[in-house]
Amino acid sequence: MLGDVVLVWRDQYGTMKFIAPPQQHPFFQIVKYEQLYAQLTGTIAC
Repeated sequence: MLGDVVLVWRDQYGTMKFIAPPQQHPFFQIVKYEQLYAQLTGTIAC
């Protein structure tokens, strides 16, 4: 599998949290959880 794995979740207050490589932080700091959720396919491509 090529690429990075990023963990994204909502905390108990509904705030999106993430663990990602530092170069991806600017993207995850502005994208909305709903936008990411809408992109899910339910599969992981290998």
